[in-house]
Parts: sequence; structure tokens; C-alpha cells
Amino acid sequence: MRIEYLKSILRQEVGFFDKQSNSSTTFQVIATITSDAQTIQDTMSDK
Repeated sequence: MRIEYLKSILRQEVGFFDKQSNSSTTFQVIATITSDAQTIQDTMSDK
């Protein structure tokens, strides 16, 4: 799932990253991917 999420981010136009406050650095993108994937995993395991 993380790979698919990363692929979708990388498919964005360059301007997408200019519009995203605090999301344009590599670290922040990776941190978001990790956090979102963990949230999804936690939600799925609760069922």
C-alpha cells in the first residue's frame, strides 16, 4: 500500500508540491506516507 501511495504522489504535477504547505520536502512526504499507512493498517486491524 505504501508503494501505491508513493506512486500516486510522484504522479502529481510539480505545481502540486508548490501548493502544499509543509509537504514539499522529501522527509515530510515520507513521514506522511508512513503515518497514513499506519493509520489505515490500524483501522483495518480493528475490524
